[in-house]
Amino acid sequence: MPASRLTISDWRGADTPDFRAAWDDLASRAAEPNPFFESWYLLPALRAHDPAGEVRLFCLHRDGALVGLIPLARLPRYYGKPIPHWSAWMHGNCFLGTPLVAKEQEAAFWQALLEWADCHAGAGLFLHLPHLPLDGPNHRALTALCAEQRRPAGLVHREERAMLASDLAPEAYLEAVLTGKKRKELRRQFARLSELGELTISHSRDETGLEQ
Repeated sequence: MPASRLTISDWRGADTPDFRAAWDDLASRAAEPNPFFESWYLLPALRAHDPAGEVRLFCLHRDGALVGLIPLARLPRYYGKPIPHWSAWMHGNCFLGTPLVAKEQEAAFWQALLEWADCHAGAGLFLHLPHLPLDGPNHRALTALCAEQRRPAGLVHREERAMLASDLAPEAYLEAVLTGKKRKELRRQFARLSELGELTISHSRDETGLEQ
């Protein structure tokens, strides 16, 4: 059996180069991708919304490798009612609550998380997992574990969202969905705009020049 270890800590302690490297490696091996819980997105969100460090990062390690991660918060209200509970932490610009879990580690992750929640419930009456997809390996493993343990679980909200999914490369996709007339018009507009001065398009991954 792989040696397992849990760490549940203030997220600020995870904002280090070594941990971010392990976090990024987990994201690349996750059974279900979730960019909102990757380090490059979640850490800036936590710095902005939780500077006091109330959010905890629940992490599962097996044989020295990080195999599962989810941000957790103890919340005092539930859909407007004064019902304390634990929840996966999300914010207004986070649209997916899937934990980062390495492939084939889903059952071990959920078992560790539920056991921890049982022992550290405090005033929390339950664990809420918002925006968890119902058709992936994480939900299947969680459902199977709850059934095996005869653990009460309920679906409190369900929604369907549109998603753009294509096997085409970006350039090929645009060529397929935009008419020749529309592409010609965009080229004309680009040329006219260029008449006002040098026009460049750049991509950035940090805040450099954002204010300007």
